[in-house]
Amino acid sequence: MSQYSGLAESFASGVWRPRGVPAICRMLEEAARRDTRSVACFLAGSSVGSTSRRGVVDLDGLTMTTMLVGRMPLRWLGRRIGEQVGRLLQAITVLRLIRRFKPDVIYVDRGNLLVAGLAARLTKRPVVYRFMGVSPHFRALRTGRKPIHILDRMLMRSPFSAVISTQDGTDAGIGSGLLEENVPLHSWLNGVDEISAEDGRRAPDDILDVIFVGRLEPMKGRHDVC
Repeated sequence: MSQYSGLAESFASGVWRPRGVPAICRMLEEAARRDTRSVACFLAGSSVGSTSRRGVVDLDGLTMTTMLVGRMPLRWLGRRIGEQVGRLLQAITVLRLIRRFKPDVIYVDRGNLLVAGLAARLTKRPVVYRFMGVSPHFRALRTGRKPIHILDRMLMRSPFSAVISTQDGTDAGIGSGLLEENVPLHSWLNGVDEISAEDGRRAPDDILDVIFVGRLEPMKGRHDVC
């Protein structure tokens, strides 16, 4: 999974003090609680400091093996080519880690489609690919003609064991024409239990207070309830 900015303090201090990305952090904490043999592999992006750093990172408070895979700053190749080559080298490193640890299941977040696709195609391990909201890039995949769109369309048709999409208003039709027909697609509500019809009937008729949880972006659907 990506080395989110909210985890930078944890990697710098060696103490598990995550900020933001609660879906990822709670999942890691629960996985560590259930089985300390779990392995978390974080892929640093080009914008994160010390991007070439890699290896095991000890985090006090998270009882699981934690790996950091840095991205080499290949500036001599140019920004675009260097970034893509760096992503490929990271993916190869992760494939080697999969071969080393032999996990029962591989969980990959949205930002690492290359890793998810290669792992699903080149290993015999079940791969679960997770969307935590669908970014504009993925919404453009069906018709996009750029090389990255063509590559990602191919990767999206990898033999995943399951794809999980957060139902936050951005995931409409993500599986239609992008995933293989036999890949299970699960669309889950973001951060709350499903609201029943009975809950809706108990809502007041005169004034309704709405708490919006998420970034204030049009595609998040905030304007639909305002």
